[in-house]
Amino acid sequence: MSQGQRKFRSVTARQGEVLRLLSRSQFGSLGEIAAALGVNSAAAVKMVSRLEGKGLVRRRTDDWDRRLTRVSLTDAGREAVRLFGSIQQSDKSK
Repeated sequence: MSQGQRKFRSVTARQGEVLRLLSRSQFGSLGEIAAALGVNSAAAVKMVSRLEGKGLVRRRTDDWDRRLTRVSLTDAGREAVRLFGSIQQSDKSK
């Protein structure tokens, strides 16, 4: 296991889904994340909070609608998505 893989080892499969979802769009709202994953808002907030604590995502208030919280990947989050993708590719080739 590489150093990069060890760094992101504590990311759960569901958290990985959040990261992949965010990698496909520039920003996502907490509501959009919850709907895409089929979970309630509280579960989405909990996942995003844990990812934010790991430095993989950041939250910010929407510029146009202050009621919305937007979530985006940090550089470390983009690196995690890249590593997860390479791990999945190597698993498929086995």
